[in-house]
Amino acid sequence: MDISIFKVSVADSALDKLRSRLSSASFPNELENARWDMGAPLADVQRLLRYWKDGFDWRQSERDINTMPQFQTSIEINGFETLDIHFVHQQSIVPGAIPLLFCHGWPGSFLEVKKLLPLLTAGNHGLENVAFHVVAPSLPNFGFSAGVKKRGFGLRQYAETCHKLMQKLGYFEYVTQGGDWGFHITRMMGLLYPNQCKVSHLNVAEASAPSFSNHPILAFEHLLTPYSPHERAGLERTAHHRKTGMGYDILQQTKPQTIAYALADSPVALLAWISEKLHEWTDDYPWTDDEILTWVSIYWHSTAGPAASLRIYYESNHPGTDGLPYDRALSYIPHVKYGIAHFPKDLTVLPNTWAATLGDVILQTRNPHGGHFAAVEHPEIIPPKRRPPPPTTPSLPATKPSRPSALAKAHHISARTEAEIREAFSLFAVPSPSAKPSATATSSSSVARSSLPSSSLRRALLALACAPTSAAELASLLEAADPIASGVVGYENFVAVAALKLQARGAEVRRGEVREAWGLFVGGEDKGGGRGGFGEDKDEEEEGEGEERRITIADLRRVARELKEEVSEQVLADMILEANGGRGVKRGVGVREFEGVMRRAGVFG
Repeated sequence: MDISIFKVSVADSALDKLRSRLSSASFPNELENARWDMGAPLADVQRLLRYWKDGFDWRQSERDINTMPQFQTSIEINGFETLDIHFVHQQSIVPGAIPLLFCHGWPGSFLEVKKLLPLLTAGNHGLENVAFHVVAPSLPNFGFSAGVKKRGFGLRQYAETCHKLMQKLGYFEYVTQGGDWGFHITRMMGLLYPNQCKVSHLNVAEASAPSFSNHPILAFEHLLTPYSPHERAGLERTAHHRKTGMGYDILQQTKPQTIAYALADSPVALLAWISEKLHEWTDDYPWTDDEILTWVSIYWHSTAGPAASLRIYYESNHPGTDGLPYDRALSYIPHVKYGIAHFPKDLTVLPNTWAATLGDVILQTRNPHGGHFAAVEHPEIIPPKRRPPPPTTPSLPATKPSRPSALAKAHHISARTEAEIREAFSLFAVPSPSAKPSATATSSSSVARSSLPSSSLRRALLALACAPTSAAELASLLEAADPIASGVVGYENFVAVAALKLQARGAEVRRGEVREAWGLFVGGEDKGGGRGGFGEDKDEEEEGEGEERRITIADLRRVARELKEEVSEQVLADMILEANGGRGVKRGVGVREFEGVMRRAGVFG
C-alpha cells in the first residue's frame, strides 16, 4: 500500500517570504471605540502580526504537530484526479478498540484532534473502557492534503474521500466524530455507506423543528414539551449568529474566488479573517498567540494554498447532477445511530426535539460550557461519559391473549392486539386498565395525572387516528405526550384510536378513519342518530340551547383552504381545532358536509 510517514516541514524559503510580506503589511484605519462587533480590532491584528514576524517559532509548532503520528496516501475519487491525503492515525493498545474518523471543518484542521488523542485511545474516559483507533485527515483543499483542480467536488466527494481512507486502512466498519463541515461530511458518509458507518457523534446539530408530516411523534413531543432554559438560550444564540455573523458564509458560498485573492496574497487578511472566528465562535476560550498563529500558519502553508478551503462552501451549495444537496445533511438519515453534544456558544444550538429529527439519535448531552471548537476548548467533554440509559418502563402484569372482547370485535382487532393496546395504555394511564374503565370520555374518576389541556388531547387523539405509524410508535408517542390521563381519554376511545392506527394504510387518510376520528373528537350523540356526533344534514342547521358553538361549514371551508397545501394528520387536527377554537361540540356537522370539505381540501383522492 502507498501509505508513507508524513512530517510537517515547511521550507525555509517559504518562511522567509512570509516574514517579508509581514514586514511590508499595511493596515486600514479604524473608528473610535471599535470593538469585535465590527470585526477583528486593529490593535489585536497588529499585535499578532508583530509576534508572527518577530517572535513566533513555527519550528516549535512543527515539532509539537509532529508528535502526532502522521501519514500520507493517495485516494482515487470517482470522476476526479487521485488526491494525496494527509492524515493523523493514532492506534490504541486497548483490545477491541473501535475505528473512529475525526472530521474537521473551517477554519479548523486536523490539529483539532490533538487534545483528544490521549482520551480516545487510552479507553479511560468513562465508556466502560471503550477505546478508539483515531484517524483524522486533512480534508482535500485543507492542510497538507492535495487541492482539487476540477469543479464539482462537493459533499459526496468529501464523504467518499474519508470513507475510502478508512477502507484503505482496513477499517471496514467505523464510527465518526464531526463538527462544522465534519457534521455534513460524516452525515453524508452515513447516507452513502450505512453498512460501514455505524455510529456518528456530532458536536453541533443543524436541523428544523419536527413537523407532523415528517416526524409525528417528535412533533407531539415538541408541541407538548416546553423548551428548557438552555434550549431557549440556544435558540437566542442561533438567531444572534444568523443576524450578525453570517457575512463570511454568504461570501464564501457565493463568490469564494473574490475573497481568495486577498487571502492568498496577504497574510494579514488571512490572520484577520481566521482570528475573528476563533474569538467569536468560542466560549471565552483563552487562546494564546501561539495557538492562533499555529492555526493560521497551517492555512498559510497549506498544500493547496490558503484560499482553496473556501470552495467547500460554494461546491456544497451548488451540487452538480451527481452531487448531494447541502440540505440533505439536515434531514433524517436512517440506519446510523447518532450521539449529539450541544455546546452553549456554538453557532447553531437547537432544542433536543429538533436535533432528534436527524436520525436514530440515542444520546444527547447539554454541556454548560463550550463553543464551536469543542475539541480544543473542552476535549474532556467530547467523549460521551455514559451509554444511552436503558428504557425505564413500569413493570406490567403479564396479559395472556384470550378470546376477543366485544370491544375488540367492534374494531376488528385480535385478542393479542387488544392485549398490546392495553399494555400501551397502561404505560401512561394509572390505574391500569385491568380494572373496568369508564365508558365516557369525560369522566374524571380515574384521572392519574392530568395537566394536558383537553384541546391538546383532542389534537393528539385525532392525529393518532390518522397517522400511519406503528403500534410501537403509539406507545412512544403516549410517553412523549405524557401527561395524558385515562379519565380524560377513556379506555374505549383509546382502543378505537389505537385500532385505527393499526389499520392505517400509508399516508392517505381513509374515509372510515375520518368518521371515527370525528366521532371521537365530538364525543356525543347527535339528534340524527349518527354514532359519535354524525348527524343528518338537516340537523346541521339546528343549534340547541346551552350547547357550545358548532363548527360551521364556512369554518371548515376556510380552514380547508388554508391547509390545502399540506394534507396530512396535521390537516385533520388543525382543521378541527382552528374551526372550533379548541372546544368540543355536542352536535357535529353532518358527515357528508364534513367529508365534502375534506375532499375539497385534497384529503380524499
